[in-house]
Amino acid sequence: MIAQHLSFAVDHVLTGGSSDGRFATELGIPVLDGLGPIGGLDHSPQEYLLLDSIAPRAALLAGLIATVGVQAHLPLVAYA
Repeated sequence: MIAQHLSFAVDHVLTGGSSDGRFATELGIPVLDGLGPIGGLDHSPQEYLLLDSIAPRAALLAGLIATVGVQAHLPLVAYA
């Protein structure tokens, strides 16, 4: 729903890897990963990110945080 509002395509992919999220998945807790900017050639001298992907990904993450906070009946706090 958040991604659709932002005209953002989201895919569901099961992958391996070495994220700290693996600790949660070992307990059967779903994990969202890959919310950062789009890029490639990870962990190499040629690693890069697409600057145009930063703002849309940040908006998606902010929307997810706001939605989870509302659904959990937690107050949203803004710090200046």
